[in-house]
Amino acid sequence: MKGAVRLALLISVLCFSCGRRYAEEDISPLAVSARDSLQNAEEDKQKRLMETNKVLLKKESERIVAYAERRGWQMEHLQGVFIQITDKGSGRGFSQGDKVAVEYDCELLNGTKVASSREDGVLNMIIGKGGEFPLGLQTAVENLYDGARARVIVPYNMAYGLSGDGKRVPRSASLVYDLSVKKVK
Repeated sequence: MKGAVRLALLISVLCFSCGRRYAEEDISPLAVSARDSLQNAEEDKQKRLMETNKVLLKKESERIVAYAERRGWQMEHLQGVFIQITDKGSGRGFSQGDKVAVEYDCELLNGTKVASSREDGVLNMIIGKGGEFPLGLQTAVENLYDGARARVIVPYNMAYGLSGDGKRVPRSASLVYDLSVKKVK
């Protein structure tokens, strides 16, 4: 098999280096077979990675549920994050484009504090504008009301992923937020 892969790569290099485009029928059946084998191997690899990811996310979800239960928290699973609203607030829900100030304390599941608005400043978020903050935090804030307080657990896949933030959040870390949100006029 390795020889066939090498042959296919050699043929590809030769085809492209001479500048001539070869039709499928010009390529030897062995090279076609090797190319197809490479494609199948890549598809199989992707499927295995997706299955592994599903298993890891299920285990992380179970870990989060157990964490919340040990603390007596009644959490709702909403769009991938776990939320317990501690004060519904008196305001209305947020709309696309609303500016929201988020005061927060953030820690890891092991209790290590990683961020706080008292130390790092209030987060100013625009509803519907992604990319600035972890997806799970954005999702939680978008589902709260003006003036609300909530406890939110963001699984690692909706936080900083497998690599962490490169500073205080380690790789594959789920985050626990205590937060309050207020619309900025």
